[in-house]
Amino acid sequence: MKSERIDISKFKKDSKFYGEIHLTLTIKDFDLRSIQERYIKSQNNVSGRSGSVNRRSVSIGGLATLKIQNSNITDKIILAKFPEPRGLDKKQDIFAFSSNNVVYVLTKNQIKIIRNKWFSYIHTVEISSDRKNILISSSGYDSFFEFDIKTEEKKMEWFAWENGFSESYNPRTGEKSVLTRDEMLAKKMQLKNKKCLLISDPKNYVLPTAMRAAFINSVSYDKNNPNKALATFFHMGTVNQIDLNSGKSKVILSNLVKPHGGQNFKNIYLATSTGSGEIVLGDKNSEQRFYVSKLSGKPHHLKDIEWLQNTQFIGKYLVAIDSNRTSFIIIDQEKKLYDLINYDKNWAVQDITEGAISPLQKNLLKSIDNK
Repeated sequence: MKSERIDISKFKKDSKFYGEIHLTLTIKDFDLRSIQERYIKSQNNVSGRSGSVNRRSVSIGGLATLKIQNSNITDKIILAKFPEPRGLDKKQDIFAFSSNNVVYVLTKNQIKIIRNKWFSYIHTVEISSDRKNILISSSGYDSFFEFDIKTEEKKMEWFAWENGFSESYNPRTGEKSVLTRDEMLAKKMQLKNKKCLLISDPKNYVLPTAMRAAFINSVSYDKNNPNKALATFFHMGTVNQIDLNSGKSKVILSNLVKPHGGQNFKNIYLATSTGSGEIVLGDKNSEQRFYVSKLSGKPHHLKDIEWLQNTQFIGKYLVAIDSNRTSFIIIDQEKKLYDLINYDKNWAVQDITEGAISPLQKNLLKSIDNK
């Protein structure tokens, strides 16, 4: 495959080309510095897989809206605060977001609450194009699910452990074990003296980031095939296409570093290579990698570490969340223009979607917030 790396810092910096952009966003935590310190420390994990090694307290984050214009942020409003909101999506009059292990779906005048015992550290939610279903990535247990929005009933589930991705590594020793929720399989492995970690009671067991097998931190509907989904494998550095009928997967994008946000638009695939600071656009023949490492604004203590949290198409522009520079990067890749807009340095922004929610939905949010 032909691959081209493109230095965004060589584009022309311009604050006029994108007009006004209205965003709704999730903020995982209001203490970004503590997250950065934990991440830097995790680079010393013996297993080579970064991320937390112990259960930590759930942080309080929030949902916010804002407007970007002429390199400035205005109309900034914190809508409500929740435990670690990450994923969000908006399709016409339906708005959905995750909060730790719960998904809320707001319609015109009601709240749907989706729960499952295997939900853990939910990272993304995506509403189907017909607005009937929702895809949910349960990153804590290497899995994803589809639910019917109206009935709140589960339609399907996919676990990496049961589809060829079950190897876990002890972050302190590097020792390998197999993850499973199948008690019979665990007994068979024990009889063969093979290391196995049985998770049969998810409510009372938390799998830290560094010990997950694939760490599926996003799932998206394949826009070309309703029977397939695109899942991002953080630890493997790939975006995989999953057949929802057979469970089989194949790699669509590879050579990514701690990726997020795998998705497609017709025949173009988009993912964020978080650890290498690259936005990757590609098809089956070629790819472009737009890198941010030469942009100014990164604190000195982060040295050569890059962390692009995610990227979305907002209209025809790419909008990336740069957690190190605490900035939104807006890119017109065709005209080679970009802008860098600073946001609050305490915000750990997780994801964005275009537009604002309705006044009625804002009131619904407040009713959840006060429960």
